[in-house]
Amino acid sequence: MRDWQSQTHVKHYCKYHVVIVPKYRKKAIYGALRRDIGKILRELCCQQGVELVEGYAMRDYIHMLLMILQQCLRDQQEAFKNFWAGRAKYLSFKKKTARQSIRLTKAAFNMKGSQLFIAKSKEPLAIKWSRERPSEPSSVTISKDKSGRYFVSMLCEFESKPMPVCDS
Repeated sequence: MRDWQSQTHVKHYCKYHVVIVPKYRKKAIYGALRRDIGKILRELCCQQGVELVEGYAMRDYIHMLLMILQQCLRDQQEAFKNFWAGRAKYLSFKKKTARQSIRLTKAAFNMKGSQLFIAKSKEPLAIKWSRERPSEPSSVTISKDKSGRYFVSMLCEFESKPMPVCDS
């Protein structure tokens, strides 16, 4: 049975078959390269927010079945639009040593009380809350700093209170 993804107004089943073939279909993928290629491709998929559903490294080709998170596609589309409009530089991959983050919209996470569940996870994230939430979050950003600590920031709507008036 298909594993349908769902968002606020849409259900989708979006998987891509990717085949990487050496020039002239030369049997060049063997030995240490064949052992390491899976690790390299999994790491690249993780950096780009792509789920590697299945993959095979044969002697003359590599076959992968990928499921791309829709939020990553939207972010990439927006980045390319900004590049072509001259508002931004060309896209670059996130570096492994730099701050890594993922932004999840309401369809990709669920709040049950004070527990945060992300998509495809049965266990809640272990979070130490620093303050009360003013309302339900509309998006969540999970980021990892260089020392390996994770942080969760939430976008919530609330009514601002007017500041007291000063005499001076």
